[in-house]
Amino acid sequence: MREKGKIVEKRGEVVVVEIEKENRKECSSCGLCKMGKKPYIEIESEKNFNVGDSVIVEVSEDIILKSSLLIYGLPLAGFVAGVLLAGLFRNHTMKVIIFFLIFGGTWYIGLNLANKLHRRYKPQIKLFSSENGQK
Repeated sequence: MREKGKIVEKRGEVVVVEIEKENRKECSSCGLCKMGKKPYIEIESEKNFNVGDSVIVEVSEDIILKSSLLIYGLPLAGFVAGVLLAGLFRNHTMKVIIFFLIFGGTWYIGLNLANKLHRRYKPQIKLFSSENGQK
């Protein structure tokens, strides 16, 4: 997925890019822009960018899907498994403990795996032009 954006902040090797809102189905489906928030993304880059530079940001769609499954799908599976396994016990306290151990464990694992995935496959700036026309 490639998106146009503009650099709005620079902190060392990290630049903050404001993604330009375009009128597309994919953009409107997430609901971020509908909430009045502008989408931003932080990108690590060794290149020398300046605030105001226009850029093209590339993010792998596979990584977005995999991260979403790890962050939302794995805890959902843990929730269902926790409910089913907790139902095997008669003691109410044991049911609660089993449920939270399974649900909390899958949530923790999913979040850590998504973070590792994000660190390995970071968004990249593919093309840029500065305010003075340089590329």
